[in-house]
Amino acid sequence: AALQATIATYGTMATQNANNVAITGGTINNTTVGATTPAAGTFTTLTAQNETLKGTGQNLNTFSQDFSNAAWTKILTTISGTLFTAPDGTTTANKVTATTTGTSLRQVYQVGKTLTTTSYTFSFYAKAAELSWVKLNAFDGTNRQTYFDLTNGTVGAVASGDTASISSAGSGWYRCSVTRTASSTVIGGLSIEITSGNNVDTPTLTAGNGIYVWGAQLELASSVGTYIPTTTTAVY
Repeated sequence: AALQATIATYGTMATQNANNVAITGGTINNTTVGATTPAAGTFTTLTAQNETLKGTGQNLNTFSQDFSNAAWTKILTTISGTLFTAPDGTTTANKVTATTTGTSLRQVYQVGKTLTTTSYTFSFYAKAAELSWVKLNAFDGTNRQTYFDLTNGTVGAVASGDTASISSAGSGWYRCSVTRTASSTVIGGLSIEITSGNNVDTPTLTAGNGIYVWGAQLELASSVGTYIPTTTTAVY
């Protein structure tokens, strides 16, 4: 039989066997305990320990639409101070251009993410400008470069272990994505690299030539998901 005790100001507590404990009455954080307390819930956004969690998607990158931010390292590339029309119609897209004329690797990247032995999908939106090829480097401790043709909307050379896709987002924009599984727990991330053609690792480029970019995303998923914009914090 249950042993019941009334505790002053705290309501009634019923103590039963360990496999069937019931608490009746009272509140927790102003929520009434009892039949009205849901066993499960659906939340659009849940903030906990200074991180934002959303059931609608995930983005481990910060400043996903602002490549001028210091979160993105630039190697022989410049981010235009002018913003351009993005796939969602807002004026939030950047242009990535070669800083100098010559033959070299040109990239914008954000690494420092801990990748474990599971599937991750790396993606970003891109649009041709003076250049029409871009490569997505799904860095997992080793360079994994897959190429995309932004004029014809096709996938070029694909890195071993990558599953690549490209889809039109309208107005000349394409979403480029790669899914791969890291072979071990490593520090990795997404690198966007402008180039002159398919499978050209170190292109010869003219200063000021480049492409438009927007909406970079890294997610723990086996396929590309809904784009989730971020600023100072990642979305888990």
